[in-house]
Amino acid sequence: IEPVEQNLPAVGLDIASEDNRRSAALAALTSGEVRITGPITLVQATGNPLQSFLILLPIYRGAVTPDSVEERMAKGIGWSYAPLLTEEVLQGLKLSNDGLQLQLSDVTDAAHVVDFYASEASDDAPVIARHAVSRHIYGRDWQVELLAHPGFVGGLHQASPRLVMLVGSLVSLLLATLAGVLLVNRQRHRQILAEQARSAAIVESSSDGIIGQSLDGTVISWNHGAERIFGYTAHEAIGHTLIELIVPEALFQEERNILANVAAGKPIGNFDTQQHRKDGSLVDVSASISPLIDASGVLTGLSKTVRDISAQKAAEARILELNASLEEQVGKHTQELR
Repeated sequence: IEPVEQNLPAVGLDIASEDNRRSAALAALTSGEVRITGPITLVQATGNPLQSFLILLPIYRGAVTPDSVEERMAKGIGWSYAPLLTEEVLQGLKLSNDGLQLQLSDVTDAAHVVDFYASEASDDAPVIARHAVSRHIYGRDWQVELLAHPGFVGGLHQASPRLVMLVGSLVSLLLATLAGVLLVNRQRHRQILAEQARSAAIVESSSDGIIGQSLDGTVISWNHGAERIFGYTAHEAIGHTLIELIVPEALFQEERNILANVAAGKPIGNFDTQQHRKDGSLVDVSASISPLIDASGVLTGLSKTVRDISAQKAAEARILELNASLEEQVGKHTQELR
């Protein structure tokens, strides 16, 4: 993400851990089209809660959008995206400060309307006129509303039909500004396509298993590294608990303690343990635990990263065996010399 200096808090952020970002990313990947998230709080702009968005453009192997949803899911390697802050998008839009107020709302879910932006009103007088339009913006439904206070109407010295024309012009200007931002993003995505592809390849080829769990222990994500280590596909693992899948019976309490400590906010250091593969065999792994926090700061689950250390454990056992053998030989030779 460029410029890196202004966006350091976003480096390393897993968008799959937040439903709003994840659903927009999946919608873009399955549709083959640009999608925008609902209002979110950017980690690099926490002072403006729920006033930001991510624009996501899916990228596929071969640089050609596949025809079917199944092919898109199979060939998707990532996204080109840009974070948008509402105030920056609207910068330069000359709104009158004399009694005119602009309000923006996400109305995609009619039961949960999100008012994510409202310009400052110059007075506390009642609203005497308003005009609202709805627009479909890259997979989301927005409502753009202008509120007129007495100060604004008095300063126009025009008939009321003129007010309607002005409202339409301001709305058009807002949409033109957003369209301009999206056009710039499209022009830049070619420059970062190669880097995105390299980064996606690194994640795809990782040998570490990365498992997401809810606070009750249910698996909510399962990467290819976990499939290689334990033998279960993501389809087989998601929706089950690790106790049902890979935790040996003797370590059930260890798993319960991990979930309880994460829920209590206690840190958990790296540790070595044993887990079951799908075929029933045991595998030695090194595990680390991280809490999953949503955009509002609420703990929603945990992320477990596991690494197969069977070869390391086997090497350690061999070293111990050789040391024991060496000590036995030294004792034998010492006895012979005596």
